[in-house]
Amino acid sequence: MSRLMVLTGDLAEKGRILPLTKDIVIGRSTEGYTPELAFENAFISRRHAVITKRHDQFYIEDAGSRHGTSLNGLLLAPDEKQVLNDQDEISLSGGVVLLRFVTSGIEETLELKPVAEEQGIKGKLDRLHLVGQFR
Repeated sequence: MSRLMVLTGDLAEKGRILPLTKDIVIGRSTEGYTPELAFENAFISRRHAVITKRHDQFYIEDAGSRHGTSLNGLLLAPDEKQVLNDQDEISLSGGVVLLRFVTSGIEETLELKPVAEEQGIKGKLDRLHLVGQFR
């Protein structure tokens, strides 16, 4: 069975494993609209990317998002379908959201980083602390 794992994104979604059985839209929830995989982040477009299933193969395409979709580090052109393979990484908006497409079993438990470190806050807080020491 094919699945999507949320590696980075909203804390409520992080670690979520979504079974893929049909076409899904990945995007941002707004009043009156919620895609199948929804994030609460202003850098994610309402309809950011689409995963489609044709026969036994899944494809991903950028749905004309403002900040782009990458597959294994390569930026996708809008509306260009790319085949998804086991362990492919999907990045939305330059890594604001990071997903992994998985067709094999999920055996490992994900590493859990402190929230401040993941959000890039730790380095900023460390710098502020150092600046405060010299005042």
